[in-house]
Amino acid sequence: MQLGLPELIFIILLITLIFGSERIFNAFREVPTIIKSFQKDAGKEGLASIGELSKLSIFTLEDIQLNKEVEDLRDTIGVLKLLKNRLTVFISSTMADLSTERQVVASSVEELFATKPWLFEDNAGPESQSPKKIYLDAVKNCNVFILIIGSKISDPVKEEYKVAKKERKPILVFVKKCKKPKEVDNFLNVLSKDGITWTEFSSTQELGIKVKGAIVNHIVSSYLEYGLSKRHSVVLALFVKQLEDVNLLYQRKENLLLELKSNPDDKEIKKKVKELEKHLGESEAEISNKISIKHESLASLYFKKGHVALSNKDYPVAIRMFTFCIFLEPGTERYYQVRANAYSGSGHSKKAIYDLLDVLKINPKNTDARHSLAYLYDKIGENKKTEEQFREIIAINKITGLKWRASYYKKEFMYSSAIEDYTSLIFLEPKNYFHYISRGDAYFEFSDYKSALADYDYAIGIDSDSSSGYIQRGKVFRAMDRYADAIRDFTKAIDIKPFGYRYIYRAEVYFDINEYDMALKDANNAIDVSPKSSQAFRCRAKVLKALGDPISAAFDLETANNLDKN
Repeated sequence: MQLGLPELIFIILLITLIFGSERIFNAFREVPTIIKSFQKDAGKEGLASIGELSKLSIFTLEDIQLNKEVEDLRDTIGVLKLLKNRLTVFISSTMADLSTERQVVASSVEELFATKPWLFEDNAGPESQSPKKIYLDAVKNCNVFILIIGSKISDPVKEEYKVAKKERKPILVFVKKCKKPKEVDNFLNVLSKDGITWTEFSSTQELGIKVKGAIVNHIVSSYLEYGLSKRHSVVLALFVKQLEDVNLLYQRKENLLLELKSNPDDKEIKKKVKELEKHLGESEAEISNKISIKHESLASLYFKKGHVALSNKDYPVAIRMFTFCIFLEPGTERYYQVRANAYSGSGHSKKAIYDLLDVLKINPKNTDARHSLAYLYDKIGENKKTEEQFREIIAINKITGLKWRASYYKKEFMYSSAIEDYTSLIFLEPKNYFHYISRGDAYFEFSDYKSALADYDYAIGIDSDSSSGYIQRGKVFRAMDRYADAIRDFTKAIDIKPFGYRYIYRAEVYFDINEYDMALKDANNAIDVSPKSSQAFRCRAKVLKALGDPISAAFDLETANNLDKN
């Protein structure tokens, strides 16, 4: 495929707009690579010129921003793309017994393009707040509340439902067909009295289909609220009808399987089940096709390719893919942000800074971009700009900013400054376990063992079931030569969770007091728990050497070195 002069000028003008006049020279240097890759990718799609690139994207960013009507009203994802913001769907259920169902619902929500799931186990983030505050705040901030009920119920689930009801969230309930204790039946009675209806399901496949239908049905019923037209709602309603037809197929299959259970040798029933399964597969494929990757924009496809390259540390390819995204959809902050990550990974700090500054032009309150900028400025020796970025983050979100700056100070061995920030955090959140642990760590590194012990003691008082306090306090006791206290704390941490490194900590203390047999026992335990830990083998090598077995010690050291290489 040949590119003419008009197409080449078009590319240069767009790149100029993207990079700005002060960086035009660098932009020009990227033109040959961009043209070559576009020719390659466009050639695969059978395009005649750059001008036809838009044909690869059924809905352009401009279409979405202007909220134009979809050309093909049968295109479900096209309508869903018109929603200005993705709807957050909070998924509530007991976690242990419904873990698979929770992931299935999350996947179904993600597939709809217009919605994103909120699962506690995936979205709660660092425990800077109490778990209860995290999940109840998430309920308050969600757009749709999904409740899955199985054979158990819990107080957190009841609390989540009460908040969703109080906040007048759309509530979609799915009940698993299984034997339920009285407590679950009582809760279902509460839902019934509140006027809440629910949908039953037998399998995870059925649940996934029903969840999609319920969410789209909600969007249909509230189409004006979401900025859609009557015609758009008709498209979505037809999609819901198709999902309901698939649900009927599942019910027929369930009935046939019950018949087959009573008549296991009935060939006619077996034939019907096989035909029904084939029909189900075809129907699900058609539904999936309506929300499949072929409807994504070309920029989205390059974005996925770029992420794969970035995760594989193939930075040149990642940079090229993200550059395509910016070329096709300028003004999208995430494209600049991920390209900054790729530039940073490849050692091009200044280019990464340029991209992050572009992110802030689009969204000045992007704290993640400012956090990355702070570290990049530090990397190139512009410490005043690093401090400036942290001040900006603190102005946007005080707690997050103080935490990030304190971590930065600790990394830079600026322990006095880190302690000041952790003290400010403790003033703001006096019952936060992790603030005391973090300040204790800073005191420990500062060799202020008395203050470190006080913070670890307070943290353990807040949460005696968390191991971090015992581990860190054990390290302080060891540094103070209080070996019995150190052994007691490391033992407590092991009792909470017997990780390999915890056995190593205790083994080191036993080694310090010449209790080599006990140290060997802990080193062996560490290797049993973490057989790929080079640290565990080095610990045992040291103990074996002290016990007068240099041959075994040498073998362990060789094993440790091989593990490090791998």
